[in-house]
Amino acid sequence: WNVIKRWEGRPRDEVVNHLAHLNTAWTLPPPSLATWSSWLYALKVGGEEQKRAKARLDSDKLALKSWWIKTMLKTPTPLIERMTLFWHGHFTSSLNRVNQPELFLQQNQLFRKYALGDFKALLKAVVYNPAMLLYLDGDANKMGASNENFARELLELYTIGDYNEAQMRQVTRALTGLEVDRVGKVTRFNPATHDPGIMSFGGQTKNLTPDDIVHILLKDPRTAQNIARKFWHEFVSVRKPDPIVIKSWAGRFMGADYQISELLHAVLSSKAFWIEQKKASRYKAPAELLVGTLRTLPSIRIPIPKGMTLESRLVALWESLGQSLFVPPTPAGWPYGEEWLDPQSLPARKNMLAGFSNAESNNTMQGLPVSKSKDLIKWLFSAPPQEIPADYLSQREKIHKLMQDPNYQLI
Repeated sequence: WNVIKRWEGRPRDEVVNHLAHLNTAWTLPPPSLATWSSWLYALKVGGEEQKRAKARLDSDKLALKSWWIKTMLKTPTPLIERMTLFWHGHFTSSLNRVNQPELFLQQNQLFRKYALGDFKALLKAVVYNPAMLLYLDGDANKMGASNENFARELLELYTIGDYNEAQMRQVTRALTGLEVDRVGKVTRFNPATHDPGIMSFGGQTKNLTPDDIVHILLKDPRTAQNIARKFWHEFVSVRKPDPIVIKSWAGRFMGADYQISELLHAVLSSKAFWIEQKKASRYKAPAELLVGTLRTLPSIRIPIPKGMTLESRLVALWESLGQSLFVPPTPAGWPYGEEWLDPQSLPARKNMLAGFSNAESNNTMQGLPVSKSKDLIKWLFSAPPQEIPADYLSQREKIHKLMQDPNYQLI
């Protein structure tokens, strides 16, 4: 609240410039996670040792997920965490497939480091990222034993979006030789397993390497346009974007040497962004609903059922909303808009919000210096609620009614 009030009344350009150039990558101290060496030992030994290792794996997965949620709740720069989550949903990898939590902590810190930074450096780091390569079989792609998974998703989902099978095969060959060292948590390029032949892609014909592929993809304006479209759906609307707007944003992105902050600045300064903000036309994603509620209503107490910890409860609430952190459903990531609503997540949303409001005490909302219904609505809603609570109601009753209003879930 104090942060919002500090910026109230300032010129829009000043606020946008401040947000677009945040550079504080703050987190809580990360959890202590088991090393891959210990997993290997337990898997080889088997028996009780293997059972204990699997239990530790489940424990580490929970610790990693709850650490990130608590970081989102406490960070002084929530936009950085939002962008970290955005890149996690764009450059997807699944913890349940790779089963090495320490690699996903490493990847998460990578996304946070470049959250609003250099997309060129981010893309190259992703191409060499151990979690990514293990998830999409990039480390299995070797001369004489090619695997197309990583090349396909790199082209279709992460960069240009449009390609043909011949191009994909050329990129597959160029990406051979990337080998993951799970113990060292690094990727190395091994010339001995790289295809030594001549490839042709993006106007270049030679023995292409992974670095060459990154360079070619960044020269293609379709990469910038693909990221610009993703920003449209993240920040503006679930509607199909105007191609003219996307080309304009992409041009600014490329012209700024792929600085993510400049793309975000273009988005937040655009007429399209401000028009859509008045409509509240999409449903809140799990992060916006869970983290957003707990940050805007700071005195909420999270009901913790018997046998659960705060950490396990936070993760369970998040996953009940249809999203499992570090476990995207497909390489394409998670949905947006109304796709968040299904027969399981819709009642879970209502139950979660009811549980939050019912857990409040009568002397609630310490730290929230507003009490009138109209002020609470300005603080909590993007679209007017369907019913405005009477001012004679207690603070607890007002919050309960507002959180149960269907429009509270819109943004």
